[in-house]
Amino acid sequence: MGQGLAAWSWESVTLLDAAGEVTSSATIPDPDGVGVDSTGMYWGTGSGEVWKLHSLVDGGPNEAWFHTGGNNNDLTIDPVGDVLYVAQNEGAVWRIDSTGAQNASPTGDAVAVDMGAEGEVWVHGRMAGGLWSIDPVTLEAVLEAELAALDPSWITSNRVAFNPVDGKVYTSSYFADAGGQIVRWDPNEPDVLDHWTTGLNNPELNPDGVEWHDGCLYWTAPLAGKIYRVCECP
Repeated sequence: MGQGLAAWSWESVTLLDAAGEVTSSATIPDPDGVGVDSTGMYWGTGSGEVWKLHSLVDGGPNEAWFHTGGNNNDLTIDPVGDVLYVAQNEGAVWRIDSTGAQNASPTGDAVAVDMGAEGEVWVHGRMAGGLWSIDPVTLEAVLEAELAALDPSWITSNRVAFNPVDGKVYTSSYFADAGGQIVRWDPNEPDVLDHWTTGLNNPELNPDGVEWHDGCLYWTAPLAGKIYRVCECP
């Protein structure tokens, strides 16, 4: 988990294991986006840098590995080749591999990212509500849906998560009157927005980060310092 505080202050990345043990990294600036690659290396990004978090692996100093500039908001890692996709508040998504970086998607909105099952990258506009897919080979960005068009009461979103089990895209979003929700969008029903988990309209429940693991969706509620898990019934 990152701990960015809407500023570029230096904060730790927190690792919470299955036994409930907490480990904190040495600080990096504004760690909004975090991830782990196939080798077990932890990564963090915020401000205009991408960092290797050696302090969570072997206790060594963290390494400022790549400079993007701008304000990074999120990252996801493709395990094939350990390619990083870094989302920025300015709307770009950087594709970063061992040879350098490419600007993959100038969407014009502050964005969050997650990997799809076929290597595609799902990009969600946090302020305008666009949901994009990026082809990992051509880097072509396709606008798949607009949340504000599907539900006019949509206000804003925080993060996006792809569920490899059902092939649907989930976002932590906020709606007029209804407040915080986890909503899902199905590529096979592109004109429908499903209000999947509702009633998250107080600081104890307000959803931010979302992540699928082992058939359950986890979300963070930063205002309360809590992590929640929701699993669909069998």
